[in-house]
Amino acid sequence: MTGVEVALVMAAAGAGMQAWGQYQQGEAAKDAAEYQATVHRQNAALRRKQASADEEKHRREMRQRIGMQRAAEAESGFAFEGSALDLMEQTVRNGEMDALNIRYAGQLDSRALELGADNAELEGINAQRAARTRAVASLVSGAATAAGQYHAATSKPKQ
Repeated sequence: MTGVEVALVMAAAGAGMQAWGQYQQGEAAKDAAEYQATVHRQNAALRRKQASADEEKHRREMRQRIGMQRAAEAESGFAFEGSALDLMEQTVRNGEMDALNIRYAGQLDSRALELGADNAELEGINAQRAARTRAVASLVSGAATAAGQYHAATSKPKQ
């Protein structure tokens, strides 16, 4: 094997190795992004469950609070009318609004986590595509370098 042939083989091997490394880097970035997306989706599901549990806990506490108000009013001899009834109705409305706000906050948090998962997946896809493009560019560059070396070694010098 001549020196020119060795140089051509080395240039091709180097380009191939560089391209393979870039390809593998893209695959690893995509795998990491998919893992992050999975974690985000799991956290979103947990947040929905937690919000549901928090909402139910609040509703249970409101039922207890209303029961205590009724017991206190009954013990004091007040009838459930007028201001006492207005206060009870306002407590029920406020409690329901709080419960709905707890649910809504959980939905917002969950949605933000889902969007994070979507973004992670897109970042992985983009990293994979960019790495593949760099890999192809390495191969083309290596081929051009090898062709240039071959041409330089085999062309006759101009006189």
